[in-house]
Amino acid sequence: PSCDDDQENIDDSDLKAQAQFIYDTYITPISELQINIPSSISQDIAAKMSSKEIKADMFDKAQKEIFSVMSRDSYPRFLSSSYHDKYVQSQQKRKSVRRFSVI
Repeated sequence: PSCDDDQENIDDSDLKAQAQFIYDTYITPISELQINIPSSISQDIAAKMSSKEIKADMFDKAQKEIFSVMSRDSYPRFLSSSYHDKYVQSQQKRKSVRRFSVI
């Protein structure tokens, strides 16, 4: 499921709780899981959190930025990594074992 799936089916208190969780976990500079987004986006989110201007689409710019970075940088690096090679090899072994196993 994507972040967009339940945006219209969430009540106000749940929205605020989820927004606070996302903000605390991924946006604040002190977060151990802070995402790499432009400061203008994180400052915009921080201003909305401070002003209690919580809306379902307030993380959309951050989401688009993360997807963009992943498609330009992270995913191509993963495809050329040894982790990917090991994964592909393990999947090929699994397929060959399934193909020849007797059920």
